Amino acid sequence: MNQMNQEIITKAAEIIKSETTEWREGLCALALIDEDGYPTVSTVTIATADGIKELTFCAGLSGNKAKRIQKTIAPAFALIRQTIT
Repeated sequence: MNQMNQEIITKAAEIIKSETTEWREGLCALALIDEDGYPTVSTVTIATADGIKELTFCAGLSGNKAKRIQKTIAPAFALIRQTIT
């Protein structure tokens, strides 16, 4: 892995960690493909994270979100940074 990629991965992991502390759960947009083949986005709250490799969130196993996750080869995530005032 080259230096630039490692710096980006390190920075992304820092951002995720800063948004998933005990008092602050990270809000994330989860992009998947629906049953008709169209993109769909829903929000999830990150409960825990291991860098950029693993994000944990809750979803009902029988719900549409879980079904779409199981069928999607490459789901995409976008972290929404929150500002607490």
